[in-house]
Formats: sequence, structure tokens, C-alpha cells
Amino acid sequence: MLAMDAGPRINSRTISVVLQFLVESPNFNFETYASKEDQIFSPYPSGHQIPIRKEYIPSQYVLKTAHIEEASYKGNACVLIEWWKQLEHGTLDGQREMGKSQTIVWAGDQLTVSHLHGLQNFHCKDHNSFDCLDFLIPVFGWFHAQMAVEHSIHSQYYGTQQGFGLVHAFDLLKWKGLHLPSIQGNFHNQLREVILHVTEAHFHNIWCVVGKVENLRDLRN
Repeated sequence: MLAMDAGPRINSRTISVVLQFLVESPNFNFETYASKEDQIFSPYPSGHQIPIRKEYIPSQYVLKTAHIEEASYKGNACVLIEWWKQLEHGTLDGQREMGKSQTIVWAGDQLTVSHLHGLQNFHCKDHNSFDCLDFLIPVFGWFHAQMAVEHSIHSQYYGTQQGFGLVHAFDLLKWKGLHLPSIQGNFHNQLREVILHVTEAHFHNIWCVVGKVENLRDLRN
């Protein structure tokens, strides 16, 4: 049911993304295109637009560094205690307030999120909502999931230097340090740039094939 509900929005957004590959191409020169005002080129509206009025400006508070290990459940429990103190909720009254009326969304790395889920499981039968960590909502580590997907793409489509594949693009674009997958340095950003660059090039080629033209300039007609 969720897929059926989201399907039309995903389809419309996908069309918008594919059109952007054409619109943003210098060869197509969209600014001088006669039909540039057509509604189909309008940006797809956000489904969850954040309000921008003055009363919606968020407050930001940077927590102090705490030298506490986070490789264990005990370490993560100590980190939570430290954060509650820094947020001035370390007292019993503060704990009652958090347990009754507050919700904290925790976005971070996937290992920490897994530990927080584990702590919630361990304390699920404790006596109150604060001890049960009911107010804490750990968010899935999307950044690490994205890195895992990129490593999978790198493994599946690396190819050979004599043929086709990502390595062919690495050499052609003179991108260094991408031949072996890594989690260190700027590998993630560089691989993401290459994947987007190659994807854009493929869509430019598809536009020409479908339009039966030699280059994107001819699509203007």
C-alpha cells in the first residue's frame, strides 16, 4: 500500500530528474530554448516542504566533546548520560520531562543506531518511559547504507581497462584513487561524482538515440 501511494510521486520526480539531465546540458542551451516556459520543465514540488517563516527557525546547540568509548553498549549508555547532563536534563525532574513530553530524534552512524536499538531492547521492561528510552528515536544510518551501495556498484560494474565499465570511466576522466574501494579519505565523494557523471553521460546518449539526432543541439528543433 505504501508503494502504491508513493508510486505516482516517485514517477513524477523521476521524470523531473531525467529532464534535468537535458536542461542542464550546455549543448542544449535551455535558456534560449523556445519552449522553456512549458510546465513540464517546472521543478517537481517537494512533498515535505519545511516551513521557512521566522517562528520555524531552529535553535542549535553544540555539545561538548566527551572522551567516552562507543564500541560497547555500556559506552553508549554513558554517552547518553553525558548528553542528558549537557542538555540540563540530568536531574530527576529533567528525566520526568523527557520521559513524558519530549521526543529526541537521533541521527548518526549505523553502529551507534544499532547500539541504541539494543539499549532500548535491554530496557524495554523498565519501570518508566525514561529508563525505557521510549522518547529516543534512532534514525537509520543512511550515509553508511549509501556507502555500502556504492561499494556494491563498484564491485559489480568495475569492468576492465580494455573494455567497458567504471574503470574505463576512471581512466578516461583521470580520476585517481578509485580502483580499490575504501572507506577512508575522499573515496565516497569521488565515486559518487563519477557515478553521477557517467549516469548523466548515458542519459545524454539516450536522449540522442530516442530523438534520432547526432547531438543534443539538434533536439532543440
